[in-house]
Amino acid sequence: MKHLLITFLSVIFIHHPGFAQKLSCDYGEIQMRIISKTGLELKSGAEEDSITLITVPYWAKVDVCLDIEKADTVNSTFGDWRKVNYNGLNGYMFDGFLTETYTSYETPKDIRIMVEGYLCAPLNFDPTLFWYGIYRTKTADSLIRVDIEFNKLNFERMEEMEGGIILIRTNLSDKMKSMLLIGSNKPLSEKIVSYNNNPIDPHTLYPGQRKTVYTWNSIQRYGNALNLNAIGTFKDSQHGVVLENYQLRLTNIQDNHKTQDISDNFSFKGESGMVRLIWFGDIDDDNKVDLLFSASSTSENQLTLLLSSKAMNDNFVGKADDWTNYNCY
Repeated sequence: MKHLLITFLSVIFIHHPGFAQKLSCDYGEIQMRIISKTGLELKSGAEEDSITLITVPYWAKVDVCLDIEKADTVNSTFGDWRKVNYNGLNGYMFDGFLTETYTSYETPKDIRIMVEGYLCAPLNFDPTLFWYGIYRTKTADSLIRVDIEFNKLNFERMEEMEGGIILIRTNLSDKMKSMLLIGSNKPLSEKIVSYNNNPIDPHTLYPGQRKTVYTWNSIQRYGNALNLNAIGTFKDSQHGVVLENYQLRLTNIQDNHKTQDISDNFSFKGESGMVRLIWFGDIDDDNKVDLLFSASSTSENQLTLLLSSKAMNDNFVGKADDWTNYNCY
């Protein structure tokens, strides 16, 4: 009877703003999201066997106190119990199934990218998107639909965590690991997106270098080729060699008057001031080239995806998304 009364009162609090409670924290509060696919129970106390007030759905946002009530292990996952407010109802949650939100990743996007594995970075995730992985075989790269799951400090997966704060896995992780995860607001074709028998070497685009990028399919084979040219000059200064006027330009092989400067698509070019081309192919199934770049420093690595379907004003590509992962040490 007591359980029924508490549940009834919780429903009243949630559906009647006049009864909304405020979170009282000693050390401030943050917003977090539920990463358990089955949702997460809001408890009456900081114990797993405390009364469940309500089950909060997957990826819902909750206000969380920075104060730690109690350390615990739940379902093989390490974490802490914290005070939480969900839709005006106060209670307690185990933070092993919560992840912090970041304003820069909360803005709705129609394309998102992440990498599979351990991370020390915000999740660039939206469960309403269709998610895919690019998977490599000996001869080709394929785009395959995936389900994504998240783990925090789970002792059954400690080797995979490698010091990271969160682990991204898919329903295919036990068999193979993706090169890149892509979320799209529209379904993408599951197909071969690139033939990797022409490896990119070196990846770093030094001034004076030229790479040929292209699509490849069973009908037209090698087609829609572009030259990617790196431009810039190295000059001596009192601080050593400095790179100046670094640019990346795409040029149509068939018509070298058709060019695009893609330099402004990179908000970060790494410590060297130069980016790396790490993949090209056709993700959006329009038989036009898509490009994936990275830029690194000792503390971070940023990925930038340029898609042909994002191109404007007769350009070849446009920026679809970028995402930064930070080193865990």
